[in-house]
Amino acid sequence: KMSFELKHLLIFIFIILSCSHYKDYNCQRFSNGQPYFDESTNEMVYPVGAALPISADIGGSSVKVLVALELVSNFALQEINDDPDLIPGGRMELTFYDSFAEEEKGLAAIVDAVVEEQIAVIGPVFSRETITAALAASVYEIAMLSPSASATPLNDKDQYPHFTRLVPPDNEQGFALIDLIEHYYNITGQEQWKQVSLISTADDYGINAASDFINAGEERGFEILTYQQFVSKLINPELGGNLTTEIGNLKKSGARVFVVFMFGLDYQTVITEATRQGIVGDQYTWFCSDQCAFTAAVVNLTSLLLDPVPSLQQSSSGLQGVVGPKGITPDYYAYNKWWDDNIANFVGFNLSLISPYSELTYDSVFVMAKAIDSIVRTHNTFNASTITTAIRNIRHNGFTGEISFNELGDRNPYYVLTNYNLNIPNFQDVGIWDPENGLNVTKNPVWFNGETDIPDIDVHEPFHYWSCHDEKRKEDKTGKTVSLEDADGDNPNNIKSGYECDQYIDCDNMSDESYHCFPSFKILFIIIGIFTCVLILITAFIFIPFIIIFGYFIKRKRVRAASHPFLIIMCLSGILGYCATFAWYGKPETPGCFFQPWLLSIAVISLNAALFAKTFRIWRVFRSPFKVKIVTNLELLVLWAILIIPVIIILVLWSIFATPQAKYERIHDDEDDDPDDDEVTHHYVCTTGGIWDNNPGGYIFFGIMVAYQLGVLLIGVFLTYVTRKVPSLFNEGKLISVSIYNIVFLSIVIIPVFFILRDVSPFAAWLLRTLAILYGVSSTLFLQIIPKMVGLCLDKCQEAPNKPMHMSDLDYSGTGTVTGTSGN
Repeated sequence: KMSFELKHLLIFIFIILSCSHYKDYNCQRFSNGQPYFDESTNEMVYPVGAALPISADIGGSSVKVLVALELVSNFALQEINDDPDLIPGGRMELTFYDSFAEEEKGLAAIVDAVVEEQIAVIGPVFSRETITAALAASVYEIAMLSPSASATPLNDKDQYPHFTRLVPPDNEQGFALIDLIEHYYNITGQEQWKQVSLISTADDYGINAASDFINAGEERGFEILTYQQFVSKLINPELGGNLTTEIGNLKKSGARVFVVFMFGLDYQTVITEATRQGIVGDQYTWFCSDQCAFTAAVVNLTSLLLDPVPSLQQSSSGLQGVVGPKGITPDYYAYNKWWDDNIANFVGFNLSLISPYSELTYDSVFVMAKAIDSIVRTHNTFNASTITTAIRNIRHNGFTGEISFNELGDRNPYYVLTNYNLNIPNFQDVGIWDPENGLNVTKNPVWFNGETDIPDIDVHEPFHYWSCHDEKRKEDKTGKTVSLEDADGDNPNNIKSGYECDQYIDCDNMSDESYHCFPSFKILFIIIGIFTCVLILITAFIFIPFIIIFGYFIKRKRVRAASHPFLIIMCLSGILGYCATFAWYGKPETPGCFFQPWLLSIAVISLNAALFAKTFRIWRVFRSPFKVKIVTNLELLVLWAILIIPVIIILVLWSIFATPQAKYERIHDDEDDDPDDDEVTHHYVCTTGGIWDNNPGGYIFFGIMVAYQLGVLLIGVFLTYVTRKVPSLFNEGKLISVSIYNIVFLSIVIIPVFFILRDVSPFAAWLLRTLAILYGVSSTLFLQIIPKMVGLCLDKCQEAPNKPMHMSDLDYSGTGTVTGTSGN
């Protein structure tokens, strides 16, 4: 920022360079102008300069802007000079200096007023031109009264000792806007009301007003999501016309509340681009400062007609803001009528548009006249100090309400809350604000949708989710109607869409992995389940009846020589193994997780122990070629039970120290660490609990179990090998060895592959494990029973021709004696 001293230096240089323009005046004389006596009218004349934007180049069109400030001033002047009670024995005279709404022209207007010996200056209007002009006024010691310059720095009386204004500083309107926005927050309780994005023009007015709002807002708990600036279109039409980036940043901020500090023409550029980028609508709210919260926001400012622009009207529906004090006296309505009657004569057409600038300018002329009247009546001298003091002592009931000033020369704060109602269509007053009484909303504002209900701005991005109960993918368009549940509860319903078809079952009804998925667990369960049931039926209603019939009732050597009681045990073990697979169906539940190792381990050891017992009998009987040894079924049952007991012990310890249970655990890491996205990291899985509450405990007991089972099988392999030369009727070595090989292969190969696939593809891991169990059980049963069934079919269910005595002729009742070869 330019220093105060440098600005003074530049102003002096400007004055000296401009002296050549005023050849009839002594350019070394910069003292205050004085009243003079007009002999023609026989009265004192009090000359006052009016540095107002009589015309300006706005958007490339030269128009009489702010709705005829010159006309308004002359109207006020006429009323003043016609009032015999004001300025007795004299009249006030206005000389207009067009500031063109530009900083340089505003400064030039002050210079002109000083050179032409005006006693005081009314104006300028805008902050950007007033700041520089007020510095010049402090150098030349000329009193200034601005109708509407609201920049906060202007209340620095060290720099601007002779400056007074008819509006409060911008920090006061910032307080009013904060109170207004917080009012809606208090009603709705939605935090989005206090999460605000700002945009302003990059000039003194915009930057200072926005900075005041930010400072005050942060002290009140507001969060400023972003603050954007741009070059005013009034200053540079080309730079001020493209706001794609700035509005894009407002959109990216995620704000639902936007506050703008700028003039009407710039507001029009902002709201047009905001509409194009989709941040104007039912779930967005816009608040305007005092320079755009009135009719100038929605009319064509580049046209002499100042006609409303439908697109701006639509986009501005629901716009709220603050403007300086507005008239509340009976005279105000007379002023409105006068305006309608006279404005057509001035601009050449009928125009019903009352601007706050015109109202404030009217009151400024009256305040200046009353200050002059005060000095005249007190017989005081006219200089910057006396005029400034007289102005600040004025108490006036004007068209803009009660007028009074504080010691800094600022009007005591008082704002009117305005709201653009598209239903009218026009701005309407909805409340007032002052620092002593705070906010007073007197009328419910109309919002963008044309209703008076406060909009719901607690809007989140729409998202898809999976409804377990409705078994379909849905969308929450508001982003907050549906409360997503973690899949860790009992019977969850609305869960993240990421749970759908992710190869983990998270809904109790399995709908998230249903028929629409590929691969589909539900389809897999049906197919594999039917196949498993068929195997159970074959085992229960074909294999077992076959063994019972031809082992106990229609005794046949093929069946009895294979140790038919243990064939039944193997079938029952196989059925248990088949049933064990159903513990892995559906969503993991603690009972299912608990019984998985029990069912499968007992089924496998029972099957392996039966194979071992059959092989052990053959080895025990034929171990000595000189002596026949009888091993009874009871002895083998004891051996079978002994082999099972260690498994029971392992399972009990497993259940105590590393209890299998279903837990909701992290399976994957969140790549972007965003809890609001669809990425799913946790699922219900079977894992370890109990005393040893971690997975290594489960792995350790699983390893012990596998090692023991493999140990039993390896001993069985050894016995099969040493009995490979026994008589053919008893020699099942090949069949048993194939069965053992299959089980060992599944243990050594399938288990590692399963653990690899479990994290890569749960579907493939489930399928591999289930098929491995079915294959292991089925291959063992089928290899042990099918050959015997085929053999009996070939024998037409008759006994084979008599052969030398074989083991089938022995009685295994437990006597240990040979009873013969037939009839048994």
